[in-house]
Amino acid sequence: MLQRFLSSIIAVMMQPFLRSDEDAEYAEAVLARNFRELRRLLGREPDGGRPILVLGGCTTPMHIACEIGDEAAVSRFIANQVDVNVQRGDGCSPVFIAAHNGRDGILALLIRAQADVDIQQWKGVSPLYTASQQGLDRVVELLLRAKADVDLQTKIGESPIYIAAQNNHDRIVRALIHAQARVNIQRDSGETPLYMASQNGHADVADLLIKAQAEANRQQKRGVAPLHIAAQQGHARIVSLLIDAGAAVDLQDIDGTSALHLASQFGHETVAKFLLNANASLNIQRTTGSSPLYLASTGGHERIVNLLIKEQADVNLRAMKGTAPLQAASQMGHFRIANALIRAQADVDIQNDTGSTSLLFAAQFGRTGIVESLIKSQANPNLLRSTGSSPLFMASQNGHLDTVKLLIMAQADFNVQNDMGLTPLHIASNNGHYRIVDLLVRVRADLNTLTKNGESALDIASRNRHSGIAKLLAEAEGPSRTCERPSVTSVEPKEGSRDSETHSVDDKLSKQLHKRLSQAGFVDSRASLQSALGDVLQQILQKRIGNLNIVFVVGSYSEGWGNNLVTLNGRTDIESDIDVMQLILGRLYHLRDWCQCREVKISDAVEYRNGHIFVQGFASNPAQTSHGTALRPSVDHVPACRLCCYPSIAPLLPDRASKSHIRSQVLDALRKELETSPCHAVHAASPTKRGEELRLSTTFLERRLLRSLTTLQGQLFVTLKYLVKKVICPRVNGMKAYHAKTVTFRMLEETAQSEWKPENFVKLLRRALKMLLNSVMKSSIQDKRETNKDGEVMEHFFLCDAAIYLKGANSRDAQEIANVLKDVLENLHQHLNDLMNYVQPTDASGRFAFHPFLILPILDHKPVSSKGSIEYHQIYDVVREGICQLCFSDCGAESQEALMKLIGRLPVCARSAREALRALAFLKFEQSDSALKVLTNCEWFRVSRGIDWPERSRITDATPEFVWKHLKSCDSAWKFCFEFKEIPTLKFLPKPLSSCCIINLEHVAYDCYYVNFEAVLQTLRLELSSNRVMADKWVEDVLNREDADGQEMLLCALSCTSSEQLSKVSGKLKSAAYLNAHADRLLLEKEVKLSRQETIRFVGKI
Repeated sequence: MLQRFLSSIIAVMMQPFLRSDEDAEYAEAVLARNFRELRRLLGREPDGGRPILVLGGCTTPMHIACEIGDEAAVSRFIANQVDVNVQRGDGCSPVFIAAHNGRDGILALLIRAQADVDIQQWKGVSPLYTASQQGLDRVVELLLRAKADVDLQTKIGESPIYIAAQNNHDRIVRALIHAQARVNIQRDSGETPLYMASQNGHADVADLLIKAQAEANRQQKRGVAPLHIAAQQGHARIVSLLIDAGAAVDLQDIDGTSALHLASQFGHETVAKFLLNANASLNIQRTTGSSPLYLASTGGHERIVNLLIKEQADVNLRAMKGTAPLQAASQMGHFRIANALIRAQADVDIQNDTGSTSLLFAAQFGRTGIVESLIKSQANPNLLRSTGSSPLFMASQNGHLDTVKLLIMAQADFNVQNDMGLTPLHIASNNGHYRIVDLLVRVRADLNTLTKNGESALDIASRNRHSGIAKLLAEAEGPSRTCERPSVTSVEPKEGSRDSETHSVDDKLSKQLHKRLSQAGFVDSRASLQSALGDVLQQILQKRIGNLNIVFVVGSYSEGWGNNLVTLNGRTDIESDIDVMQLILGRLYHLRDWCQCREVKISDAVEYRNGHIFVQGFASNPAQTSHGTALRPSVDHVPACRLCCYPSIAPLLPDRASKSHIRSQVLDALRKELETSPCHAVHAASPTKRGEELRLSTTFLERRLLRSLTTLQGQLFVTLKYLVKKVICPRVNGMKAYHAKTVTFRMLEETAQSEWKPENFVKLLRRALKMLLNSVMKSSIQDKRETNKDGEVMEHFFLCDAAIYLKGANSRDAQEIANVLKDVLENLHQHLNDLMNYVQPTDASGRFAFHPFLILPILDHKPVSSKGSIEYHQIYDVVREGICQLCFSDCGAESQEALMKLIGRLPVCARSAREALRALAFLKFEQSDSALKVLTNCEWFRVSRGIDWPERSRITDATPEFVWKHLKSCDSAWKFCFEFKEIPTLKFLPKPLSSCCIINLEHVAYDCYYVNFEAVLQTLRLELSSNRVMADKWVEDVLNREDADGQEMLLCALSCTSSEQLSKVSGKLKSAAYLNAHADRLLLEKEVKLSRQETIRFVGKI
C-alpha cells in the first residue's frame, strides 16, 4: 500500500505543471465553492490526472470532479485512461473523495473502472471508514459489494464498524456485521465498537453487536469495560443489555473502579438498581479506598445513598486518608445525606487520618443544618484535628457565626489552643470576624491567652488593623488597656457606625482593590495579550490537525480574564483548565424555523427550544477531562455538532439593544461573530432531559464580549469568579463560574458607562451580588411551589428562551445558596481584603509564560514531510521523532545520518531542543568528544522564559502577530509534553540521568511525558565536564528562580556537589509537591553518594 502511494505521488509530481494562471482559476473557484465555474473548467480539461496546486495542496481535476459530483467529467476522464487510483497530496484517492462526499453515482463509475476501494489517506482513513463515519448507507453498500476491506484500521486503530458504532449508524453496523467485520476489533487505546456504543448511549447498536458475539468484558488499556462507561454515562438500557450478555458486574479498571462506583459517583439510580439486582458488590473499594456509598455521599446523590443504605452498605467504610461517607457529606454540605447516614448509625465521631471529624468538616464550611444534626446525635464538639484545631476554631476562622453559636451551646471548649497556641478568639480576631469576637467575649473566652509567638487576641487584631475588634477587646480588658493602644485605621467600618461610614469605606476599599488587582496584572492590555496567546495556541493546534475550521481553543484561557485568579501572567490556575472544542466531522443539524439553507427538507430539520435541539442518543457530558498538574494544565475536550445558524440573540434584538449600555462597537462585533464563528451544540442537556437533547453553545459570543471588557469591568468579573469559586462553592453546592460570567454580562448591559469608575468598584460588586441573590431567591420560591423542576436560576444572557441552572442543586440547596450570598454581602469587606491578600503582583518585566508545546491540548503525533523547511507547528513532531529514534537500538551509520539530518532541520527558535538532541545523538553513537563540543558551543545560550509585558505596554500591541514574532525570534520551544505508547528510555545514558531526562507526568495520563531541554542541556554539560563551579552556579540559579519546574529541580539535584545543596533542592521539590517514589529514591541515592564523597574528603584532610 505504501509503495503504491509513493509511486502515485512521484508519478504526479513528475508530470509538467500547467501555467500558474490556470491553477489560479481552479483555486479561486474552489475557494468560492463556485461549482458552476468548476464544471466549466473541468469541461475543457484535457488531462484529468494532472497535478494542480490549490490552496497550498496538490490535487487533480479527477479529484475535483469527484468532490463536486460532476459525473460527466469523471466518465470522460475514465474513458481517457486517467489513473483512477491517482492520489492527492494528502493521500486521498478518487474513490475516497466520492465516498466522503456521498457521490454514489461517481463511486459506481470508479468501481466499474476497477478502482482500488481500499486506498487509505495519510491518516489511514479508508473510503469505507469515512462513509461509515457519516452514515452514508448507499456508499457503504457499494463498497461492500466491491469487497472493500471491512477491518482496515486508521493509524490510531479505528475500523469502519468502530466509527459506525460510535456515531449510532445502526444500519451500517448491521451491514458490516453481515460482511463479517470483526466486532471485537480494538483501537490503539483498546476501545471496541461495543465500548463506543455503550459510551454514547446507542442501545440499538449495542444490541446488534452483542447479538454478533461482541465481548461484554473486553477492557481498554486502562481497564475500562463497556459496562463501566455505560454506568458512568447513565445508559440504563445498555447496562441491562450488558448484564444480560454476561458482563462481570464487579470487574474493576486499573484504579479499582467498578460499574457501581461510577453509577454512584454520577448519580444514576436506575443503573445502580440494575447492578445491585445483578449482585454487584456493595462495599467494593477503589485503590483510593472509595466505596460506592462514599462516592454517592461526596457527590450529593441522595437517592443512591438511600438505596445503598437499604442494601446494607457499610456506612463507616473509609476511603484513603481515613475519610468516611458521613465526613464527606458533612464537608460537601449534603444535609439530607448526612441525616440519612446518621439514621443508619454512622459513627458521628469517627476521625480520619488528620483527626478531622464530621462535625469539624461541617463547622469549617458553615454547614449549620448538619452541625445541628450532629450535635443532636451526641457528636463530641471537642475532638481535635492533629494540628489541635477544634470544630469551634474552624467555624471561628471562617466566620460562621450561626455555627459558632450552636457549638458554644453544645459546650464546645472556647479556650482550647492548637499547635500554634491559637484559640478561637485569636483566629476570629486575626480574620476580622467582629460578631464572632463579640460573642466569644460575651461568653467570657479568655482574653489573656497568648499564642506561641506571645501575642494576645488584642495584639493580633491591632496588627491586622481591625480597629473595631481591637476597640472591643481593649474595652473588654478594661479602661487602662484601652489607653495603651494607639488608634489604628482600617478599611473595615466600625461595627457601631457601619451604616454611616459605608459609603466612604466602600470608596476607599474600591480604590485599594482596583490598585491591587491592577498590580496583579488584571488590566485590559494584559487580558488582550492572554487572548492573543489563546489565538496562537489555537492556530498551532489547527495547523497540526490540518483543518482550520474544526478545532478551537475556548474558555477562560482564550477569553483573557479568569484563567488564573492569582496573577494574570499566562499560567493556568491549577483549579482551571484549557477548553478545546472540536466539531464532529460530517454532522450538521438544521434548526427548524431558523434554517435558511437551500434544499433542506423541513422533516430533516431538528426542533430548537429552550436553548436545546432535540436529538436523542447522546450522553449529557459536554467535556472529557484529562487531568493536569502544576506543569501541564488539565484539558477539557468538548466534542460539538455543527448547527447551520444561530437563533435570535437576545442582547442584539432591537428593543433590548436600544436600551443596552454595552458599547455599540461591541454589539457590532457580536453581530459579526454570528457570521464568522461556527454555531454548534454540545453534549449537554437540561437536568430532566439527559440523553434527549443537545445544548446550543454561545461560547464564541461569550469570548467576544469578555474580550471587550475594560480594566474595571474585567476586575469585576475576576472578583465575582473568586467569590463564587473560593468563598461560595466551598460552603454550598450549585454555584459555578458561569453564573459569575452571566451576572457580569448583565452588569455590562444595565450599568451606564459613567458608573464604571474605580471608586465605585465595591458598589458595583454589591449590585452584581444582589442581582445573583435575587435570582437564587426567585429560584428557591419556584422550587417550593414545584414550578421549577429543572433548578433554573436565571435567564440565559444570549439565548432568548433559555435558562441556566444551579449545578445539581434542589430547593434546599437554593435556600442555602441564598443564605451564603447574604452572608457574603454582609461580610463583603472581609472577603475583598482576603482577595487582596490572595492575588500576587507581577514582576517588573510583567512576564507572560507561554510554552505552546508544553500546554498543547492535543498531542497526537503527525508525520513530518522530508522536504522543505520546518514550520513552527511542526517542531513538536520533529522533536518527538528525534526522541523516538534516540530510543531505538539501531546504532548503525545510516541510522546516525538519518537522525542527524532530522535534528538539523529544527529552526533556531528550538535551539536548545536541537542542540540537546544533537548531543544525545553523539552520546548514543559513542562520540562523547563531539557531544562535549556541542555542549560547550551552546554554553551561553539563553532560552526565552516568556513574553515580557511591562506596565507601559500598549493594548494595541497585544496581538497574535506580536506573539508569533516573539516565538520565532528567540529560543521559545524548549518545554515539551509528549504522548508515547511505550516508556521512552535513553539506554545509553547513566541510569540516574536516563530516568530523569524524560519524566512521566503522573496523574495526567499514563502515557504523557515531559522534557525541559534547557535542563537536559545543562545536566549533560555538567555530566561530561564535571565543572564544580558551573554546577554550583546552576544550583543557585534554580533555587532562586520561582519558575523552576520539577524536572529541572530533579536534574539539578543530580548535579549537586554538597549535601547542603541537595537538602535545599530537596526542600524546594517537596514544597512544590513534585516528589514521587521515583524521585525519592534518586534523591536518597544521591544523598548517600555525596555523604560518602564528603567522608572521604574529610578523612583525606585528617
